[in-house]
Amino acid sequence: MNRIDIGIYSHINIQNPGGKKSSPGDVEYSRPMVAPTYQELLSLIAIVSFYNPKLMLLFRGQPKDYRTQKSGDSKPRSTVYPSIYRPTQGKSKLSESERNERFLKLEQTSKVLKEEFSAQRLKGRVRLKNYLEIQWAIIQHYSAEFGIPTPLLDLTDSLHIAATFATKNSTSNYGSVLVFGFPNQTASISHHVDDQILSVKLSSACPPPAKRAHFQSAYLVGSLPHNEKKTRNKDVSGRLIAKFKIPTTGFWGNGFQEIPHDILFPTDDVMLQIARDIRLNFEGNSWED
Repeated sequence: MNRIDIGIYSHINIQNPGGKKSSPGDVEYSRPMVAPTYQELLSLIAIVSFYNPKLMLLFRGQPKDYRTQKSGDSKPRSTVYPSIYRPTQGKSKLSESERNERFLKLEQTSKVLKEEFSAQRLKGRVRLKNYLEIQWAIIQHYSAEFGIPTPLLDLTDSLHIAATFATKNSTSNYGSVLVFGFPNQTASISHHVDDQILSVKLSSACPPPAKRAHFQSAYLVGSLPHNEKKTRNKDVSGRLIAKFKIPTTGFWGNGFQEIPHDILFPTDDVMLQIARDIRLNFEGNSWED
C-alpha cells in the first residue's frame, strides 16, 4: 500500500491555518486534535473533506491512538497494521512461524467458508467462491466469531459508527477517531494498482442476511500485491489524513447519540452461526487435517 503522495489538509492545518499542507508522516507523528462533541467533530470532518477532494474518506474508531517508536524514528508515530501482522498480546514481535500458522488457518477457514455458503445456498456464493478478497473481508469483519486474523483492516464510511466504536471501546476518558484517504471506490472490490491498495465495500459483497456488514457500513482495506511478510507498506497509517481525540463522556448531545450495541451487532445475522460452527470445527481438529 503506497503512502499518500500529495499534500493533504489535516487536523494540523486546522490548528495552524496558513501553513503548508501536511504529509502522512506529519499526521503519523502528530498528536490528535481534541473534538469535544460529535457536532464539533462533524464540523472538523467537513473541513477535512472539503480540502481533500481527490480522496475518499474512511474512518476507524479505536480506544486510543496506538503509537510506537522504532529504530530510525525520531519520536513515536501512529501505526495501523491489519490484525494478522500484529504481535500476540504481551509480545513485542510476531515470529515467522506464528505468521505462517496464521496464514494457514486463514487459508483453511476460507475453504470451509466457501463450502458453507454453497451448502446453505446463500446469495453471493458464486462471487465469494471466486474472490479471495471477499472471503478475507467476511472473516475479518466477523473476526470475533471466527477467531482468525486477516491481512485486511476494518474501516467504515460512517463517522457516526466510527465515533460510536471510539467511545464504546475506550477504557480511558478519551477514544480515537482516525481519518484515512483512499482512491474513490467504483465497485464492490477495487484494485487500485498504482497505489497498491485493495479495498472491499462489504455491503456490496455480503448477502443481506449478513446484517453486521450492512449495519456497520463496512469497508476492508489491504495491500497489493499480496505477500505474507510484515513490511512498512502493510501499515495503513500511510493513508492517514487526520486524527481526533474524543471524550467518552459528554461527547454526544444536541440530538446525537451513540449507536446501540444491538444495532451494530444484530443477533439475527446469518454469519454468526456459520462463523461459530467453523471455529468450533477447527478447535476440535488439527488445522493441518
